[in-house]
Amino acid sequence: MTGAGVRDPANWRGDDREVAGRLTRILSEDEMRALRNLADCHAGRPTDQIAAVDFSAPEIGGLILDLQHAVMDGAGAMILRGLDPGSMEAGTFERIFWGLGAQLGDGAIQSAAGERIARVEKREDNPEGRGTLMDGELRPHTDLHEILALACIREAAEGGESMLVSAAALRDAVASRDPEALAALERGYYAGINEAVGGAEPVTREPVPIFSETQGRLSCWYNRFFLAAAARARREEFPEAFARAMAVLDEEAMRPGLGYRFDLAPGDMVFWHNWTCLHARQAFKDGDGRTRLLLRLWLNVECGRPVDPRVAARAAAIDADHAAAFARRQVA
Repeated sequence: MTGAGVRDPANWRGDDREVAGRLTRILSEDEMRALRNLADCHAGRPTDQIAAVDFSAPEIGGLILDLQHAVMDGAGAMILRGLDPGSMEAGTFERIFWGLGAQLGDGAIQSAAGERIARVEKREDNPEGRGTLMDGELRPHTDLHEILALACIREAAEGGESMLVSAAALRDAVASRDPEALAALERGYYAGINEAVGGAEPVTREPVPIFSETQGRLSCWYNRFFLAAAARARREEFPEAFARAMAVLDEEAMRPGLGYRFDLAPGDMVFWHNWTCLHARQAFKDGDGRTRLLLRLWLNVECGRPVDPRVAARAAAIDADHAAAFARRQVA
């Protein structure tokens, strides 16, 4: 949050005239050249072993500072444009994506398979039921790590539009429409796990707030998948007040003008703070030789932004669950 009379830079609406410029940065030719050179220097090396110190050059110093400020202290997100994956050798674009992510945080394991750079694409084989591997709509939600990022290699034949929603603007919208709904969201509900992955703690011992404020910083954690898992584990329906509050949040998050909608073209990357912005995706269709493929990062930030301990604990728990599942798979 900010002091009295100062607008919170993370409180914006998608229909603000200046929001596209605030959220988007076009890479310069010098920056793109430096990024490709850095990626080429590490060709043949496992991408997820490239550290921040390995991916640094004077030509991208300003870019890194802009990216860090935008995600951590500014609008909460930055869309980078200008790169062309089709003009690069295999793996170069992925190394650039990872290298930029390393400047923000440490890549986390994203599934029992142990990958730190996940492929976002439609797959028929999806035993964990992940939305990442489906082509349906994903409504506004957050995940469980401090920073998230997507990079587009191929766009879909149809659909797939992305959206970011300012958590601060969403909270204001809910508060204005229904203060009781906001109170229920601040009380929160229990969080569960992905049952297909398993976990040591199937449901939290206390409710996790959807909206919370810690050291003056507003955060949002909202994911119906994990909330529904908790209700199943507790063998109960959502409390009536909380179910109604979620309905209000869902409606306000999708209200025209609140979120910023954009298409990710090949070469585009978007980095955002998971407690500052909710994200969503329109349903898409592959076809005519075009199959949508994005890369995704989950990033943990050492000494990151203050957040409610109950929210931070869920990120730590999902990391532990994935690490344990990966270890079991290796033994098997």
